[in-house]
Amino acid sequence: MPAPLRHPFVQRLARVRREEGARAAARHLGARLRSQLHETERHLVLEKDLGEIAVPARRGGVELAPLERRHLAALSDLNRQRHDVTGDRRFAGDLDLGYRAFVALKDGRPVGFYWWADATMPPHREQREVGLGIKLGKRDVYGTDFYVDERVRRGGTATEFLFQVETALAEQGMRNLWGTVDEVNRPARWTYAARGYEERWAVVGSRRLRRWSYRMEPLEP
Repeated sequence: MPAPLRHPFVQRLARVRREEGARAAARHLGARLRSQLHETERHLVLEKDLGEIAVPARRGGVELAPLERRHLAALSDLNRQRHDVTGDRRFAGDLDLGYRAFVALKDGRPVGFYWWADATMPPHREQREVGLGIKLGKRDVYGTDFYVDERVRRGGTATEFLFQVETALAEQGMRNLWGTVDEVNRPARWTYAARGYEERWAVVGSRRLRRWSYRMEPLEP
């Protein structure tokens, strides 16, 4: 009879105990328990002037299209790739709420998505729940849930997709594009900086037990 499957953390804890001893296993367990009780995250608020959109030097060969409900099944594969267990339900709900998005198509297959909301739509949940400090004017737009299939990122695909998103929003009369990025996500920050996005301020989230609270912080010079 095969042995019962164990949770990955239990397996890892057993390996630490076996290889490093009981004290190391106890420290590992203590760190895990503390992470369950308290967690912090820090995101940077970005702003992009859509009056200044540079054409990327490398073109990624993707086609931009408005996201439609028929695309959701294909986007489910991308949500699994990025381990987003709530993405499928969230995307369907966002369409119902009137939010809009773009998909990046490569050889007819969706390889990326980008969601956005403007002042005519209900305030986005990230603005309501997180308190980003962003107030959208008539020509402002908030972008979120930007993701590109990791299998096609090389060759400028992400930059090309972002360029096309910026261009499409500017053609709709938008002048300022807002968004956020995880402070520790260096590749994403580099991409945004190369596209002319300015880091305006930080939003720090702190979780104790299951309750999150947020505060804004100025960026250090």
